[in-house]
Amino acid sequence: VGLGISYERFIDDKVSLVSPLSAGMVNRMLQAGLGVKFYPTGHESVVKYSVSPMFLLTRIDYDSYYGPYYFDNYYEPLPQEALQFGFMLVNGLNVTIDQDIFLGVEGGFGVNYISRVESSWNDGHYNEDPSVNGMLRLNFGYRF
Repeated sequence: VGLGISYERFIDDKVSLVSPLSAGMVNRMLQAGLGVKFYPTGHESVVKYSVSPMFLLTRIDYDSYYGPYYFDNYYEPLPQEALQFGFMLVNGLNVTIDQDIFLGVEGGFGVNYISRVESSWNDGHYNEDPSVNGMLRLNFGYRF
């Protein structure tokens, strides 16, 4: 669960540059992206479909729980932070309610190519293998 803002600049009727910025409200996450959004039927209609290849940079702080082997039921929170860089293909559907107000839904699927984890456990940092990344976003927006 998070809150975000996005800037979109139209190049022509069917192509725009988009740069979203999101912050997690439940977890401590900050994500920035840069992509090109394609509108196959144009962006002027009431209902708009879009597809957007996007690069994402994410920083997240989280607690992992590891327990010493000699205690059966005790787990101590271990603070960690991760920096991830990846690619995502995002599909979206927007419905214009009023001239400047819209509702939308976006879903994406992609891969985190770089995932660097800093931890106070083990040697302090390590790189994770590439991982699958998914996203579902509900949008309520105002166009300036």
